[in-house]
Amino acid sequence: MDIDYGIVADRIVKDCIRLGKKDSLGVHTTEHMLPLAKEIVKAARRAGADTVISLDSDDIWYDALLNLPASWLKSPSSLGQAFLRASTAQVYIEGPQNPSRMRDIPPERWAANDKGATATYKPFEKRNVPTLDLSISRVTEARARTYGLDYSEWFSSSLQAMAVDPKLMKKKGEPIARALSRARKGRVTAPGGTEFEFDFHGAAPTLWNGQIRPKKGIRSSYHSSLPDGAIGVALRKGSGEGKVVSTSGIPQAGQIIRGLRWEFEGGRMRKVDAEEHVEIFKMFLTEEKKRKGADQLGWLHIGLNPAARFGFLENHIVEGVVSLGVGDNSDLGGNNESEFGIPIYLNDATLEVDGKTLVSGGRIVA
Repeated sequence: MDIDYGIVADRIVKDCIRLGKKDSLGVHTTEHMLPLAKEIVKAARRAGADTVISLDSDDIWYDALLNLPASWLKSPSSLGQAFLRASTAQVYIEGPQNPSRMRDIPPERWAANDKGATATYKPFEKRNVPTLDLSISRVTEARARTYGLDYSEWFSSSLQAMAVDPKLMKKKGEPIARALSRARKGRVTAPGGTEFEFDFHGAAPTLWNGQIRPKKGIRSSYHSSLPDGAIGVALRKGSGEGKVVSTSGIPQAGQIIRGLRWEFEGGRMRKVDAEEHVEIFKMFLTEEKKRKGADQLGWLHIGLNPAARFGFLENHIVEGVVSLGVGDNSDLGGNNESEFGIPIYLNDATLEVDGKTLVSGGRIVA
């Protein structure tokens, strides 16, 4: 299947991050996405911006995660930080082409790598550098085989989701944002056993529609993806009562965790189970709990993209899908800081906020 990367690049430069003559763009790409990275650079230069590319590959990435000393993984990247200091915008086209070797990476090395990434990027969070992640880089035949997905349908779904008008998602998301901006208590129910109550942290919600465009009354988001389409809000650390049962598989470490179930009591995750590969989640959770926050609520997302399809790897953007996450929510203005974060997706949920229904049976009604 072919994609005109020139058209995609023009949209990224003109509509998503809107580069000009005073901008410096850093493009971080993996080897199999180099053709798109080149087109983005050319479009950025036509707009007058300065550019630089950093290149990764499966070979290099797996060698680091499997063979380099943990101390190297944990350390901040001085070159990565130099990129961040010099750039006025960043585009990431990353992710291994073949995720199957992730199964060989021990959880402590994942944790070390996460620690290094946090050390690299955390000092620059307040700079508000416009940043775009292109998840099309993770739509590969090898990844589809690994996770048991239909590559053709997944690729088609991603392209259609990328083409949705950002203004449409913004219009659909703003009433939800207004309701969430003053929210105190929430309740989610869904077929399969989900019945869960929680408190909101109190931070303003964030709306992602593929454009980096701060708006009054909604948390300024300088980070977005393509495709995108969701609204997110921080949940209160230490809240949460009941059970959540995922209606979709969750990719983790080269495997799919199916039928993941969480049970919360007194604001903490007390029980975890799954139909398949629960040991992967427990392995990561055990490692990450050493740094706290991994077993506590992080966030709520509501999908806004009408063209995205449920059952692939962009479930959180599918219109009407409700996602609940544990772990870090500091990017949403919350106070649960962790190097861990994982969601559960519900495509047929009903979401009530302070007694008002925002989503009914997977359909937005706000």
